[in-house]
Amino acid sequence: MNDEDQNLAEERLRLEREAIAVERERLAAARAHAEAEAALLLRRRRPVLVFVSIVLLVLLSATGGFLGGVAVTESRQNRERSERLAKALSQINATVSTNAPSALPGTGLPATSAPHRNVSVVVIQ
Repeated sequence: MNDEDQNLAEERLRLEREAIAVERERLAAARAHAEAEAALLLRRRRPVLVFVSIVLLVLLSATGGFLGGVAVTESRQNRERSERLAKALSQINATVSTNAPSALPGTGLPATSAPHRNVSVVVIQ
């Protein structure tokens, strides 16, 4: 019986060692799995980067729209200014082309009594 008890004790020891080895492998696998999950959580995309990129895109678009609007407005003002200048020059040329008007426009006074008759007008653009 002593031999049988010793064989049973050895068998029990061997089984315990195998159980400990299996438990170590299971813990190592669980640790590797937990580390992989932690790495995935740490590596996920940050919503802050997306937010910042969208804000920069919006600012860039707004700046482009503002500059485009300023360019259109300036072009329109320049065109209106050139039209007014052409109109003023045509009116000046129409009054200069006649030798002596019989009366000043809107006053009814003769042209000879007009003050500052020899004044020239220069239009600066």
